[in-house]
Amino acid sequence: MQYQITLTAAEDAALSFVAFSQDEWIQNAVHERCRIAIEEIVGSGRVRMPYQPAFQAYRNSGSTNTGGTAIVPLDATAVNVGNSYNTSTYRFTVPVSGKYEFTITGMVATSSATCGIRLRKNGSEICYSHGHGGHPASACLTVILDCSANDYFEFFGEQLYIQTGGSGFITTFSGRLLG
Repeated sequence: MQYQITLTAAEDAALSFVAFSQDEWIQNAVHERCRIAIEEIVGSGRVRMPYQPAFQAYRNSGSTNTGGTAIVPLDATAVNVGNSYNTSTYRFTVPVSGKYEFTITGMVATSSATCGIRLRKNGSEICYSHGHGGHPASACLTVILDCSANDYFEFFGEQLYIQTGGSGFITTFSGRLLG
């Protein structure tokens, strides 16, 4: 029996994978702009893509607060498939064009403050959310965007409490390629 799955990429390119048994590992395919790795097809028809770009950044080097609007210094990653999040510049650079989902979260720094979270694309603010009511109020933002290779994203915040990862991920920046 032969099993076939056809994936169509956004750039009008089709990639086809053929397996001759359900247990057979499927070879990685290379397209001129992206690499999609299909690790396995299991009996239920699920497809795993372990090399799909994804990241979750958090603070590891000591808790801090932001004052005015500033880049949020998230210097560690729990997940960084493809190494597209830079823990020195605090920036995610899109490796492959497509639709991406981004989520940012933050917590108010003090009992009398209002916090703001901002997502910037290529240096320009594109999304904003805020939390108010005092500590421990929080803000969260999730967005799906069309992205081109080499676009970059940064998380800016104001009046945020940025806790280290050892106590949990309170302030985070994450993203993943949807397709």
